[in-house]
Amino acid sequence: MNTRTLTIRVPGDVVAVAQDRAERLGISLSLVLRNELHRFANGGDVLISDFQPSASLRRAIVSAEKEHAAGKLKIFSAPKEALAHLKKLRR
Repeated sequence: MNTRTLTIRVPGDVVAVAQDRAERLGISLSLVLRNELHRFANGGDVLISDFQPSASLRRAIVSAEKEHAAGKLKIFSAPKEALAHLKKLRR
């Protein structure tokens, strides 16, 4: 198996609590993290509880909300309809 080392910065108190929980379950913290990386890599969802959008993402959200409020968004009922619209835009 080809492995790599991954270094991440995590607050010490979080690591301590996570290590304690893993030990109580009889597993290593490395196993917990490897499992989560495998799950995510295989198409699993990720839950980010303290997510803060970047300034550019916030601007994009505000812009999209304005377009929606102005009725400028096009709703498609089928994927083929969306693809046809995109092809029309390329012309």
